[in-house]
Amino acid sequence: MKRNKGFTLFEAVVAIAVVTLLAGILIPMTVKYVHQARVAKAMNDMHVIGAAVMQQVADTGARPRVPGGGMDGSGVNVWFSNGQMPNVVNAFIPAAAGGPAGPDLAAVPAGNTFLNLFTAGAAVFNLGAPIPGQHAPRYRGSYLPADVANLTDPWGRAYLILGYNAEGIRQDGPIWIVCAGPDNMIDGSNLSEPLRQQWNYVNQSTDDIAFRVH
Repeated sequence: MKRNKGFTLFEAVVAIAVVTLLAGILIPMTVKYVHQARVAKAMNDMHVIGAAVMQQVADTGARPRVPGGGMDGSGVNVWFSNGQMPNVVNAFIPAAAGGPAGPDLAAVPAGNTFLNLFTAGAAVFNLGAPIPGQHAPRYRGSYLPADVANLTDPWGRAYLILGYNAEGIRQDGPIWIVCAGPDNMIDGSNLSEPLRQQWNYVNQSTDDIAFRVH
């Protein structure tokens, strides 16, 4: 009876080398595609949030006022979804949030959540008298379902809306939706002058994901 032969040492070494080579090729490709899928999901989430922002501004004719921040909403211009707050460097965003310059957003009031902004009613808006010939401003929300308003980004952190109050100017200035990306860091100096109209990827955090909706 013929006996089956096992692998020789040489054959085993060759097989291991081939498997190692394939793993070296496939693992980086898999990591790359996972990253691309996360970025695509973040962009999709941000466009959904952006559509809610645009509809809300169109309906109310106003930007939200900050709880305790005065009728012009000049106190805070940051709103956030669910998840861990991202780190911020170069101070612009924390300073705009009404707190001391620093590496976090701890100064942003707890009321500045997407749930409060999109689903809780008109309390965060100062709706003045209607302009003659135009429809009366009205909060027609909720603008995001509660589960969407509670979204975290693909890395488990909060999406931010920046500039909703445009540094105290109620009806002017850009509105940005921002995701910190995989490094959990937003560089405030990427939001460049003049008027902070552009997001430049030239500073410490190069993987910020930013989407301008207004």
